[in-house]
Amino acid sequence: MRDDGVRFVVTTEGTAIRLESQRRLREILAGPDFQLLGRFPIEGTDIAGVDPALLVYENRNYAPPLAKFLTIKMLTMSNDITVPMDRFCAVVGK
Repeated sequence: MRDDGVRFVVTTEGTAIRLESQRRLREILAGPDFQLLGRFPIEGTDIAGVDPALLVYENRNYAPPLAKFLTIKMLTMSNDITVPMDRFCAVVGK
């Protein structure tokens, strides 16, 4: 996350954790490098989970991205998604 310039992370609460990466992300977010900014309940007639909500965290050690490309690993596809960081120039460094 450091090389990618991640400032905010949004995750769910009250829904099942199905992947090891989901468990690991929650461990990282519970650590000292991230601050919980808010909890937003999810409501609806077709919502799974117990008291589901979106949690918004801020990276306390945010720095602009160092990497030239953002690569998103696609677990259910044969190819990852790679995008040049300069495509996000409107948000870099803010």
